[in-house]
This record gives sequence, structure tokens and C-alpha cells, in this order.
Amino acid sequence: MAAKCRLCGGKLKQNRCELCGLDNSIYDREERELYRRQKDISSKAAGRTNVSVGTRTVASKKSGTTSGSAVHTGTGALRKRSLQGKKRITGITVTVILFVMLAGLIPALLQGAGTVLEGIFDGQGESYSLSENYSYVSEDDPYAYVTREIPDTGSSYETLIGSGVYQIGVHIPEGTYRIELWGGSGGVMLDDYDNIIFEYDSFGEEEEYGEVTQKDDVRMYNGARLTVDGGVVIRISTSNAQPLVREITENPNQETIILEEGSYVAGEAFSEGMYNICPENEEDLFLYVTVSYPSENTDYFYPEINTYEADGERYEENGVRNVVFPAGTQIEVEGGTVMLEPSAEYYEINYDNYPAGY
Repeated sequence: MAAKCRLCGGKLKQNRCELCGLDNSIYDREERELYRRQKDISSKAAGRTNVSVGTRTVASKKSGTTSGSAVHTGTGALRKRSLQGKKRITGITVTVILFVMLAGLIPALLQGAGTVLEGIFDGQGESYSLSENYSYVSEDDPYAYVTREIPDTGSSYETLIGSGVYQIGVHIPEGTYRIELWGGSGGVMLDDYDNIIFEYDSFGEEEEYGEVTQKDDVRMYNGARLTVDGGVVIRISTSNAQPLVREITENPNQETIILEEGSYVAGEAFSEGMYNICPENEEDLFLYVTVSYPSENTDYFYPEINTYEADGERYEENGVRNVVFPAGTQIEVEGGTVMLEPSAEYYEINYDNYPAGY
């Protein structure tokens, strides 16, 4: 999913939350440390004493020839992320994480509390600032900074969409939408940098965990990005769909690239472009792909293979659709091997300004 703080949901910059100040990389370090310990135990049990790290060649699945080489820093073993493994986090580690969280939150909480108290004594408490660089916007008005209104009239539009990244005005018409859960469960995020709209909702049947089954009045403006998690399928519908502003064109990349577990850089290991991230093996159930853009934004993707059926309809999910990789983007593949298949929903992309715009 697009980068949000795992503590407060704020926007991340270089993996640090701009709202509470928490360095979210502590989670990544903890998971990697746990992973290394599990692999050490497995290696000793199997009588192995060394783990190889070397250089691999990225192969073209279409032609069977090599399409470039990249330093592969993976260990060659599948990462087993399980609930049982996560429960092994020691009490000391939990204490350290809590301490870091509190250290990052205390300045913001103190300043926020002081400003709220001033508002109470002034008879004003509708808005306040948590810091000099961050202005709090009430969740009741996510469209406080929109620059224009979407026309009330338009055409009817309805479709099912699953895991992927969808550009408004290209893949989905601009309009005011109703989003309904159709199958599975997972997150749905709308990023609109021009209008400063950042909405996230967890769709599912478990209300006690904050999941919802529908959401109305979701305004999707041209240029915004709608990201849907793996494991969930939603139905979106509107009665005021506007004409598309970009056309789907032929993808200049035509070869499928294989990425094993490890680290890669777009523009070096493979050509920049738009790809679908697909699992190579259905047995790889814990695939995890981290995409860090040159713009300092980070997305997290979980490619899955699923088939959903409901009310006589069928939706087949094979990985994450339409992921854009500008040159210089860093990709971390964990838990197995993925295929980067050229997306059939390609459009002319401003790679220098992605994902802030299109």
C-alpha cells in the first residue's frame, strides 16, 4: 500500500512520519532481524554453515535470453512470514519500539494539547496546528483544499477492480463514486496531490476492526491515484463520469522480467515503465514487494493469485496491476519470485513527477 505511518496514518517522507515523527523503518528492521534469525536456525538444522550472496542475471521470460544483470542481495531462501514467527518478538524489542514511538509523539502531543487549550479559552477549538510544517485537517472534510468541483452531470459508469494502481482520467473516469465491498478484505487508498486529498479505508466484513462495506461521495479527480490492496475486490459506480483525458497506448516494454528475492533498481536491472507484479509460483503465499521512488515516496505491494465469485460474477486476480517504476526506483522483493509483466493499460507517463502527478 502507499506509504502511511503504521502508528498514526500520517504521510511518510524517507520512511519518517511527517505528523508524529516516527521512523517507520524500525518495523522493517525488526522483520528482517526476525527473518535472519529464523534462517540461521534453519541453516544449522540442515547442516549448512554458509549463505551465498552473489550476482545474478535478470532473464527475459519471453525470449529466454538475458536482458541485463543486477546485483542480487537475496539469500536464495524464501522468507517465511507467519503469525507464529511474529509472536516471537521479545519483550525487550517491544519496549524499545514503544519508547521510540513515545519519543516521536511527545513533542507533537504537547504542542497540540497546548494549542487546543488556547482554543478552549479563546472560545475557538475548530482547528489547530500540530507543528509549524503540518496543519491538521478534520477527517470530516477531506476535500477542504479542492480547487474545483466535479460536474454533477455525466454518464453512468460501474466496474469491478482488484489489486492494482489506477490513474483517474486514464483507467477510471473522473466522477463522484460509491465504493462497495465485492469480495475479500483489504485497504483502498486515494491519493490526489493537486487537491490535497488523501483517503484510506479498510474494506471488509469485520466492523470491530474498523472495516467498512461501502463508502459514498468519494470524489475522484483527474490525476489522482486509486490504489487497491491485494486480497480485496471492490465495485465502484458513479452517475457523473466525465470523459477520459488520457488514452491507453501500446506499452513500449514487451518483455516479462523475472525478479527473484533480492534488491533491484529500475533503469539498471530492467527498463523503467509500467508493469504488473505477478507471483511466479502460486505456492509463494507471502510475497512482499517494497517500491521506493526517487521522489522519496514508498509503496508496499502484496502480489496474490485469487479467484472471487459472487452473484454470478467472477473476478480473477493475478498480482498487482499497473505499477509504475521510474528510473532510479528501488525494488525489494521478499518471500519468493515475481514476474514483471508489461501492463496492457499503459499511458504516457511523466516519470520525473511520479507519483506526485501524471
